[in-house]
Amino acid sequence: ERALTEQLVSFLKQIFTGATDQFLSTEPIMFDNMGRADGLKRLLSALLQSWRDNADVLHRGNIVAFLADAMFFSSFTDAWQVHAQARDLISILFDALLWKGVEGTAGLALGNFVSANGHIDLILDHDRAAHSISNVGWFLKRTTPGWDTKMQIYYLWRVLRSRKGCRLLSRHPHADLVIAGLLTGVRHATNEDNEVLSLLECFLTDEDTRPVVLLGSNPGRLLDGICELLSDGEPELSEPTCLLLQALLDATGPGALLTWTGAAKLVGALSRKPHGKDAQWHGKDIIDAVVPMLQWQPSMTSALSLEFKRAWLSDQIHSSGPGDSVEISVSRGDLLRGVLESLRDPKGLQHGVKVKFMGDETGAGDGHRRECFRLVISALCDMEFGLFKSMDGGRSLHPSSTASDAEPECIPYFELVGKLVALALMHQETLPAARFTLALRKMLLSAGPLSVEDMASVDPEFYKHKVQYLLESKYAEGEGAMTLTDLDLTFEDVPQPDVFPDARHELHPGGSQVHVTEENKHHYVELLCDTRMRGAVSSQVEGILAGMRAIIPEEAWSLIQRVISPDELDLLVCGLREVDLQDWKANSTCDVEQETWDLFWSVVSDFTMQQHKDLLEFTTGSAAAPVGGFANLPGYGTIGDVQRFTLARNLNSALPVASTCFNTLYLPKCRTQAEMSAGLLEAIAHRNVGGFYEGAVAQ
Repeated sequence: ERALTEQLVSFLKQIFTGATDQFLSTEPIMFDNMGRADGLKRLLSALLQSWRDNADVLHRGNIVAFLADAMFFSSFTDAWQVHAQARDLISILFDALLWKGVEGTAGLALGNFVSANGHIDLILDHDRAAHSISNVGWFLKRTTPGWDTKMQIYYLWRVLRSRKGCRLLSRHPHADLVIAGLLTGVRHATNEDNEVLSLLECFLTDEDTRPVVLLGSNPGRLLDGICELLSDGEPELSEPTCLLLQALLDATGPGALLTWTGAAKLVGALSRKPHGKDAQWHGKDIIDAVVPMLQWQPSMTSALSLEFKRAWLSDQIHSSGPGDSVEISVSRGDLLRGVLESLRDPKGLQHGVKVKFMGDETGAGDGHRRECFRLVISALCDMEFGLFKSMDGGRSLHPSSTASDAEPECIPYFELVGKLVALALMHQETLPAARFTLALRKMLLSAGPLSVEDMASVDPEFYKHKVQYLLESKYAEGEGAMTLTDLDLTFEDVPQPDVFPDARHELHPGGSQVHVTEENKHHYVELLCDTRMRGAVSSQVEGILAGMRAIIPEEAWSLIQRVISPDELDLLVCGLREVDLQDWKANSTCDVEQETWDLFWSVVSDFTMQQHKDLLEFTTGSAAAPVGGFANLPGYGTIGDVQRFTLARNLNSALPVASTCFNTLYLPKCRTQAEMSAGLLEAIAHRNVGGFYEGAVAQ
């Protein structure tokens, strides 16, 4: 009889293991043949007796495994619940929680028992319920995390999330042991087995169990696990992990995060924007809430991703109050003056700006705004216009000290520069032409005093041949060595000694009478650099600042200055310097034949970097991808919406046309690489005349 019983139990285990894969269709067949309630009652009685009569580990393991799979069926658990010896059957599984080799299966069986029809009271009201909690606690303490521990956590997840379950744990003498095991399990959570996350979240929101979770070093251990999951775990775990973190912060306040040793890494992980279809940014709300406290800790703000800062900046500037976007109408023939007048009154601009070109029947759209702002900022930053100068070969711009000579009413134009920068940040768009020097960006953000080294970003040649020449005493080297007395320098600045030798500016009152010596040369260089970087252009810088602050709310401005670094401001305003063709292709989509798709990328791969930028500008309205690359191309409609670069068929024109609102390039049918290349180059050559932009409505 014993051998036959063992074989029958093994047979049942194998049948039910296969049946659970399709239990909805197999339940009637299996349980009708067992006689439903009466047959199940006799089966359960026999299993209980066999457990008592046969202590063989393998046999008992098969009983537990059979019960674990049979629990998937509500017919089975319903029969169990009304069985005269139901509590004895539960005790089998309680004991099995510590039986070597079946600990995890016992946890699965108990969890499934509750899952099938919610028979939780039969477990929680059991006189050995607390004993089962102890068994789990001790098992979690002595066992390396794996499948068995996850199944025992699954049991706890099924029975302890109720109010009654939380009270049971809070009064349990080994509650700390259970919590310690759960904290260890956090970092081992997977997309399929993540019950530990929601269980701890439940404990943190319950007033009875919360103190146990927050005891001693537990918050730090929990943050360790959360940080590991968000940094290296499966993307699908982001939501439950962030919910757990939010519960912890609600229970402790942000202090638990900000004082934790790994805070910077966790902040960085939370601030990373997930990519992919339907990906949601679960960490953004958490970081949004703590940024006002992070602002005082540079190590924290520097850990924030640029993608987060891009979205956060937009949120700070954009008004959430009632109001509609401001629509402006401008003429392509008088674009600069038209935009200057249209944006002179900043009222309402925080709700967004739409641009309509007069005579253009395609209406107002986001693509028109990107094109308009790009053309205007390019005109303002053109060195021939006179507002800015570049002393590094055009790589960066600094306000010109002679701007008023080129344009007597220059300050309103500098203010317009500031407004366009603020609006671009709000709309999460780029202005590649506004590539300012490091010194100017530091002044805009009040990022500490300017240093002598910052002069290198304004005028590299002056820095090398004047600043370093003096500070490193180059004049005293070589055959023609000299002294400072030989140089006959005074505390004056002579901006253009070869052209205007008499145009001198004292660096401080009476400076023309003070000679530069070895003792005061450092002070002389500091004053000289400060004058050229800041003093001579202070009104111009103030103009840019006034324009920015006309758009950016006052309460947000000081916060922005502490969160955004000068280097980050450059990337956020101007976008990425280079076009990454692989990133572009990987984040593009199409509505064309595969042959056309392949032909297009083959042609574009032969283009120069400048041609890449021109093509991008033609299609999207901007010559630079934003931070985060092509996955973050701004689209049409709500600020922050993303629109992938798209290739589509053009049946109405012999040349490519673009819908800049939707980042879509419409291609005519081309048979050869040369034909497509010629068409693209012809189209982008005329991108600034308005003939090839067709707006969102035109297509």
